[in-house]
Amino acid sequence: MAAESKAEFEYELLENDTYAATILSVTENLVIPSDYNGKKVTELTSDGEYIDGRNRVVSVTIPNSITTIGYQSLFELRSLKNIEIPNSVTKIEDFAFGYCASLTEIKIPESVKTIGLCAFDRCASLATVTLSEGLEEIGRQAFAYCEALKRIHIPKSVKCIGIWAFDGCDTLEEITVDTENSAYRSIDGNLYSKDGTVLLKYAVGKKNTEITVPEGVKKIGESAFLGAESLKKIHLPDSLTEIGNDAFYGCKLLESVNIPTSVKTVGEDAFDYCPLLKK
Repeated sequence: MAAESKAEFEYELLENDTYAATILSVTENLVIPSDYNGKKVTELTSDGEYIDGRNRVVSVTIPNSITTIGYQSLFELRSLKNIEIPNSVTKIEDFAFGYCASLTEIKIPESVKTIGLCAFDRCASLATVTLSEGLEEIGRQAFAYCEALKRIHIPKSVKCIGIWAFDGCDTLEEITVDTENSAYRSIDGNLYSKDGTVLLKYAVGKKNTEITVPEGVKKIGESAFLGAESLKKIHLPDSLTEIGNDAFYGCKLLESVNIPTSVKTVGEDAFDYCPLLKK
């Protein structure tokens, strides 16, 4: 049997006298180089071109010289099952692992500060995500449509979770937050602002048919209940003043929601695609 050909890369010298590597061709077990011309390779980047045979890639080895997994650099490797992110990485940029549909598990090391926009978007098999202490920002749609994800824990270091970060996670049953987190908290497995006044994300994979939103909540965040297909009744508190855009979008079994007189603002499409809702 002929030996598998080697992967090919293009290199760009950076201002810090290290190299960025762009993947030009792949192998089944793809190994990212740690150095080129005697200098470290610190970034993995993309030129936006489609890589022939990219769906052959089953595993990727990233060396501990890499600090940035760049924009679309490992995008749409649909057969990728195994990858370990080394402790050298500080940033996972936009769309870095988007559409890696076979990836089942990922551990974000303590070194990573930022997970970018759509970084793991539509990783449909991603069932286990470990976010380590040190992470500060989870970008918009970072884990959107990770349909196998059932639980996520937010460490105390996280300061910002972008909108739609967990939208389309249809089996997500529980969002927990470290009690020392200064920006967020968890109530009954759902994501709230630290002071409990904003319900940011309902874990739509719950099988509950009814929920009572706690008194003290002033706002239902944008897309907070989007796609909660098991809910039939929602009880809103008298403290509520605002319902965000798309808040209850696509709650297909929803029959009843009381809107208190305290509510001053109802966002666009807040109750769209709720066919059973009594007007």
